[in-house]
Order: sequence, then structure tokens, then C-alpha cells
Amino acid sequence: MLPDEAMQAREAYVRVASQRESRLALRREARQAYTTQRDVPGLRTRFATAATIGVVGFLVVYMLCHGMHVAGRELTVASRLSTIPLFGGALAAACFGTGVTALVFACVPPVVERWLASRAALLLLTAIVCFTLEALIEP
Repeated sequence: MLPDEAMQAREAYVRVASQRESRLALRREARQAYTTQRDVPGLRTRFATAATIGVVGFLVVYMLCHGMHVAGRELTVASRLSTIPLFGGALAAACFGTGVTALVFACVPPVVERWLASRAALLLLTAIVCFTLEALIEP
């Protein structure tokens, strides 16, 4: 091979190698962007998780108010919200559930939110079963 031909071959090789490297870099960037986008929960997922945890909080507080009502004791907050004891308990539970929803939506980091989202249905199922059993046992 002549020196000019060797130089041209080397330049062609370098050009092809740089094009290949840039294609690989673009693929890496696209994969990174997809992975990052997939790992961060969307707005709807965040709101659904927060609302589910808020409903669980509502059910737990309402069960507490109902259990105390059955035992003959009333929560001070519930009795001040309404003259009807269980309605006051429902209002207190609704306020608590709304506050929990806002806190989860605003303050929970994405890592914890993914954990909550993966277990939210189980938490809600457990709260509903406990609520139903409590309502059947203590009407």
C-alpha cells in the first residue's frame, strides 16, 4: 500500500469508528432517559398512591372513633365537630385522610412512593377487611 492510500484507509477507519461511537452514545443516552423516566412515578400514579393511603388513614381513624364510641368514650375532637358522635368521628377521619393524602403527595420521595404504590392495594384491602370486621363485631 502506498502512504496516501494508507492515510486514506486510516481516515476512513477513524470516521467509521467515530460514527459507531456516536451511535452507541445515542443509544446509551436513550436507554438512560427511558430508565430514568420509567423509575420516576407519574403525576397520576403519585396522586392515586396518595389517595389510597389517605383512604386507609380515613378507615383506621374511623375504626378508632367507632371503637371508642362502642366502649362509651368519645374523642374530644370528634365530639366538638358534631353533636352526633359517629358523624363527628367521620368528619375527624375525613380531615385526617385528607391531611395524609396531602402529605404523601407533597412530601414522600419517589423511592418510598414506589414502595407505597406497590403495596397500596394490599394496605387498602387490609383496612377494608378490618373495617368490615369491626362493623360486624361492634355494630
